[in-house]
Amino acid sequence: MHPKMVMVEWLDHVSSLGEWLTIEEAKQIRPRPHISLGFLIREDDVLIIAQSWNEEKKVDSILTISKSSIISIKEVKEVLA
Repeated sequence: MHPKMVMVEWLDHVSSLGEWLTIEEAKQIRPRPHISLGFLIREDDVLIIAQSWNEEKKVDSILTISKSSIISIKEVKEVLA
């Protein structure tokens, strides 16, 4: 049996790699919202979801998200193809 599937809305950190910005431009940078779907592996101060699951109970595409970055977590009861 699979763990429950969840949809997580969260804010990702942003950096300006290799790009010079003015101070005013830098002040405008904000975290980027994301939505991720996966099987809930662990939930405490960190949420861990696996986006792939096989019959051998092995997982792949692991995503860890700090709880302070999470906007919402919703259980997904049905997935439409």
